[in-house]
Amino acid sequence: MTTSMAIHAGRVVLYAEEQGTGPVVVLVHAGVADHRMWDAQMPWLAETHRTIRYDARGFGHSPHVAGPLSYTDDLIALMDTLGVPRATLVGCSFGGGTVLHAAVTHPERVERLVLVGAGVSGFQAASPLDPLFDQIEEAYTAHDYESVLDLEEKAWVVGLRRDASSVPAEVRALAREMNRTKFAYEDTPVEYLDGRESDVDALSALEIPVLVVVGDQDCADVRETADFLMRTLPRATGAVINDAAHLPSLERPAEFNRILADWLRTTGRH
Repeated sequence: MTTSMAIHAGRVVLYAEEQGTGPVVVLVHAGVADHRMWDAQMPWLAETHRTIRYDARGFGHSPHVAGPLSYTDDLIALMDTLGVPRATLVGCSFGGGTVLHAAVTHPERVERLVLVGAGVSGFQAASPLDPLFDQIEEAYTAHDYESVLDLEEKAWVVGLRRDASSVPAEVRALAREMNRTKFAYEDTPVEYLDGRESDVDALSALEIPVLVVVGDQDCADVRETADFLMRTLPRATGAVINDAAHLPSLERPAEFNRILADWLRTTGRH
């Protein structure tokens, strides 16, 4: 089923898709993507799970709404609207930070977590950021969105240590197309609420299975964050996907699906 659904008393409309029946899995995309980054996971997961993916506010088909914005609150409200009391949450990058914060603030709603190249509110990696990220900020400030797309492709899709030829042209093209959608909503004034509180101190008490996935070609600070999650979360399982950057589910779908399938099977309801 594909639909757009109103949440927060109809103030916000999110585009969502769902397939399948069974235990619920919700897929939350990265900040340089939209729901399509899960194209290789959606039909496969739907064979055994009720699988939901959606565009977060300000991405894809989900417009921004002026005023306060919590991606975590949107996720919980979407689950309420769809009648989902509890789910396995899969999040990549900023989506990983969103689902992790959901587990910290709404533990009764989260059965398991999959964190892919995820950020952690309150954790500051020691690894220095590459100067490329200063260029990205400058391009944003100048509203030079074509340069933003070029630079973010290098940072997140290709990886700082690889050449573009290492990534299939169709993967780079889809990633660029997805990333471009956010610029349509740049002029809407929003007040971001997520990230104001640290999740770091709550991690050691998070007693649910967590799969931590990272590409070996991802940025140093993202790989350091994955190591921190592995050390801190009580029930964490780690996986490194070789020759993949920040979007391993898109770049290496067969390997990602194999890892996810094994973990879902071993951590499922008995």
